[in-house]
Amino acid sequence: MPSNVSVDQGGKPVKPSNISLWKHAAMRQLERRREVEEKNVKLKEMLEMQVQEAKCLQRILKRRRKIQMMEDMLGVKNRITPPTIDDSQIFAQMLRHIENMFTIVEIYFAKKGFNSLPCPGQKRKVSKNVITGVFYEQMQKSLLPFEIHSSERALWKVLTENATERSKHGSMVEFHEHHVKKSHNTVASSYFFSTRGDAEICGVQVQKVTRKFVKDDKVVFVCNMLAEPLIKSTFLSVGYQLNATLQVVMERGWPSISADDTTQLSIHFDVMCQDLVIPGSGKSLSRGHVDICVTMWGNLIPGLHSEIESMLIDEGANSIPTEFAVFS
Repeated sequence: MPSNVSVDQGGKPVKPSNISLWKHAAMRQLERRREVEEKNVKLKEMLEMQVQEAKCLQRILKRRRKIQMMEDMLGVKNRITPPTIDDSQIFAQMLRHIENMFTIVEIYFAKKGFNSLPCPGQKRKVSKNVITGVFYEQMQKSLLPFEIHSSERALWKVLTENATERSKHGSMVEFHEHHVKKSHNTVASSYFFSTRGDAEICGVQVQKVTRKFVKDDKVVFVCNMLAEPLIKSTFLSVGYQLNATLQVVMERGWPSISADDTTQLSIHFDVMCQDLVIPGSGKSLSRGHVDICVTMWGNLIPGLHSEIESMLIDEGANSIPTEFAVFS
């Protein structure tokens, strides 16, 4: 019996109400709808502004074409992405790390205190002064009102779709995909995020490997990502690398009152800063970059639960026959 299940005076488990689970899901979907409506209003305002800016953009595009023609003629055209590299050795090393993490996942989660973490519940630890080592760690436990196979399929889609990653970034970031290797349980990809507005950094080179393991009555996802900022013009490393590891354990939750299946989601995420010991680089992770990363990661982990939930609810809504949908 899970440690976080309460019992009555007779020692029998008191199971959570399915109504309560769906009530929270409905509240999140209502909030999601309100956010969409607010975004629609903003989009209309943005459209009006874009109409006014169209003439200015035409002049900018004409000027850019002239500059590009001159660069081509003079042979000084700047690259916007680094030259592609052979990622096979990097991917092999990341896969070894993932395999090692999977073999100790139960011991690791117990050591981190998941047995005493309530459901739902979360903890976060940030060490902004760490130059080398783990400076961000987050753990979360929650319950999904869906059976484990549907939850597994939805999370796999969320973790392995680069299009999802691309859509989460604004106009200040451009996504350039280099390599993608896929199998039934593993996806390895490398890509480059070119950024604007930074005087020194042109973007971030990323390698990412995600693997899914099915073990007895649980499913384990392990995702390892390496992110290395590069210097403008030279595309050389700035001198440090971020190593992030995401571990997700899916288990069958306790049955609800209506006998519907649920899925318990246990998530651990940490980020390590590694000094690459490059002579003359002298570059370290700035406090400003740390603050940006902490904000982004703080939204990422709770967002996994919401994305799975929204995806499965949308799929369920789309599968409703038309004759019933008209009454909804």
